[in-house]
Formats: sequence, structure tokens, C-alpha cells
Amino acid sequence: MIWDRTSPCATCPYRRDVKLALWSEEEFVKLRRQDADPLTGAVYGCHSSAVKPVEERRPCAGWLLDQKRRNLPSIQLRLALIHKPEARELLDRVTDGGADLYDSIQEMHETNYPPVEVIQ
Repeated sequence: MIWDRTSPCATCPYRRDVKLALWSEEEFVKLRRQDADPLTGAVYGCHSSAVKPVEERRPCAGWLLDQKRRNLPSIQLRLALIHKPEARELLDRVTDGGADLYDSIQEMHETNYPPVEVIQ
């Protein structure tokens, strides 16, 4: 993994100004499931580098900012910060780049895919 993306990319789903439903809903569900268990969740990769070989992928800057805001709940991220100086340096430098980001993963998911109201 390359630790060099200092702000969310132009199509980062953490940004409020990105087209809604750019990701499939399954991706939001996967992210929420991984986030719910900080022991088994992965370092969430930037969707724009997902098609690249593993060694060329990057962590999602929006996800890093969310982790930083919540005092690093992800154990996998904590391990990367312990073992990779470049990860620690990036965490110190990552910014929103002026973008307005969602306040939570739940808000991001529900804005992209509003819950269906069941009429009884």
C-alpha cells in the first residue's frame, strides 16, 4: 500500500459534493460491517486504486480522516501506524482539502441510499 494521498480524491464517497450512489450499496454495507468490528476490519482502500496491483493501492483519505476524527478505532490502521513510518506521516498530513465530508459512515450510506420506508 502506498501512503501518499493527503486529501480525499475528487470522487471520494466521504465527500458531500460527490454524485450520490457512485458506489454500489453493497460497498457501503461492507464498509459499515467492517467498521462495526474494529478488530477484523481492514484498512479501507481508495476506490480509485482498487483495480491496481496490491502494492500500488492507497488507503482512502476520507476513511483516514474519519478514523482520525474518531481516535483510530481500526486495529488494522493502528498496526500500520506502528509498522510503517509513511503511514504515520500521512496521518499527520491528511486533510479534507477544503471538501465538506460526511459526519459519519452511517450518514454517508443513508444519504447515498436512503432507507426505504415501509408502509403498513
